Formats: sequence, C-alpha cells, structure tokens
Amino acid sequence: MRKKHVKKRSVQFPYDNIIFEGGGVHGLAYFACLQHLDDVGVYKTIKRWGGSSVGTFVAACASCHISPQLLLSDSVTLRTETFMGNRRGLTAIYNVLCHWGAYDLSARFRPWLHSFFERHIGVPTLTFGEITRRFGTDLHITVLDITTMKPLVLSSCTTPAVDMVDAIIAAMSVAIMFRPQKIPSLGDGLYIDAGFNDNMPLYTFDATDHGGDGAYNSRTLGIRSIQDTSVYFADQIHYTVPPPQTFVDYLSHMFSLIIESGQQRYAQPRDAARTYFMVIPHAINSLDFNVSDRDRETMRLIGYEGLKTFLRVKNED
Repeated sequence: MRKKHVKKRSVQFPYDNIIFEGGGVHGLAYFACLQHLDDVGVYKTIKRWGGSSVGTFVAACASCHISPQLLLSDSVTLRTETFMGNRRGLTAIYNVLCHWGAYDLSARFRPWLHSFFERHIGVPTLTFGEITRRFGTDLHITVLDITTMKPLVLSSCTTPAVDMVDAIIAAMSVAIMFRPQKIPSLGDGLYIDAGFNDNMPLYTFDATDHGGDGAYNSRTLGIRSIQDTSVYFADQIHYTVPPPQTFVDYLSHMFSLIIESGQQRYAQPRDAARTYFMVIPHAINSLDFNVSDRDRETMRLIGYEGLKTFLRVKNED
C-alpha cells in the first residue's frame, strides 16, 4: 500500500489569522499566496480567515480548505462577464438611477459560485456556522451596512446562520457599479462592498478572544495588493482630482473616486510589520478580469515568490 505523502512545515509560521484586502482581479495573486502556504505545510493550520471585497472570496475558499492549485486553475473561468453580464450604456445608467447600481452581481456570479463550491466541497454553499463545524476554521467577511454606513463583520460567532455565498456577493458589490444586496438571514438591510471605507479590515482579529490584546494582534498577517511602492498612511492622504470639463468627465471622476476608495492602501504605521504588500504592475487593470495568460502568470509569481520572500525575511529577523 502506497504511503500517503504528508506535507511538513518547512518554515516557522508565526500567524494564526490571515486577512486579504480587496483588489479586483489582483486577488488572483492571493491564490498563489495560498499555494505557497500549502507547499510549506501551513495552509490548513490557519485558524481564521477574513477579508474585504474580492478578499472575501479567497478567504471563503481557504476556510473550506479548497486546494490552492485547483483555485489557480479554476480562476481562468472568472471573466468580466461573470460579474457584469453584457449590458452597457443607457441600461446601466437606468439601473444606477432606479436600482442604485449598474449591474446586479447576484445574477451571474451566484450561479458561478454555487457551481464552484459544489465541485470543490460537494454542496453549493454553507453557512458560517457550518464552515466552522465542518472544517474547524472561522471565516470573517466584512460588508458595509448602508443603513448605518458602518462596516459589519460576519462570522460564525456573530452570524452563524448567514449563507457564505450571500455574504460574498454583498461583500463584492462595489458601490454604484453593483446594486446593494440583501442578506436574507439578516432581514431587510442592504449591504455593499466594505472597500468603500474599509478595504483592509486588519483589526478583525485584534480582539482578545482571537489572540490579540484588544488593539493589536501580532499573530495576524495582512495581505494587500498595491500598484506602486508607496504605502500611504491615514495621516498622509490628500485628494487631487483634475477639474471635469463635461458631464461625462464628471461622472467618470466620481466613479473613479468610488473605485479608488475601494482600493485604498492606507495603513497604520505599525501595521506594516504584519502586512505583506504585493506590488502589481500598473498595466494590470484591477477591474478587468479578462486578463491575459501572461498577466495571470505575473500575478502568480508575485503572490507565490513574494510571500515566500516575505516569510523568509520574517524568519531571519
């Protein structure tokens, strides 16, 4: 009988919790980060996973212990049309005015997610509580409650009956681009992508019951995507927008500002010590999932080799 190969830890891994930032298509690089964690034998030892926007999908996959190799291969089926469909122009404008979002993310993405999870875990979805009972992990997804305009963290502790697919769709519904979503188990409230004001909820696991001191948890690793080598801190932000010349320019500026707010790289200075910043080339548009094979390979290398180097340096400190 062939002996089953068991991966062994080849690095000291000082983290129990991992948080993924939003970042659109740049989130494909996060799958490569998971691949490295799997290769060094720590992937299934992580207790808690969390994120915002596209980071919530990655965190959900990791919480369900889906093979990173399969995630990388399956990601090629994620196309822009998976999220937006084919409607453009006046239809999109009408939807913004009447439904507060150009597209309904749930329309095409929900069937895709159900099919995806059915293939990999045998069921189309699970509640947060079921994830914990089945895999022993604790998934945290951050959404923005547009009633209170404050982030809301969904988890097995706070919202065990919430469906993870409902949560992922709400968490990825970028304001204006996608209409607000309801999460049926939470009532009639409306929720959108928390990236609008909280794209990197690194504080999620700072509580004492997650190993933190209430304000900071050195056992949490944040993984973020940026497109330059500058990390902006909260007290260094200055907005500059060129003056629009036409109404179309004005709409474009407003939409760009909303998208940018969902991609912010703001941090507290001490958080840099517990964060891996992936620098993604400017040529790779975060909103275009129809990326080339070359760009996919670039992001895979950035995610895999970059995290590998980050952890090696941490081990040498």
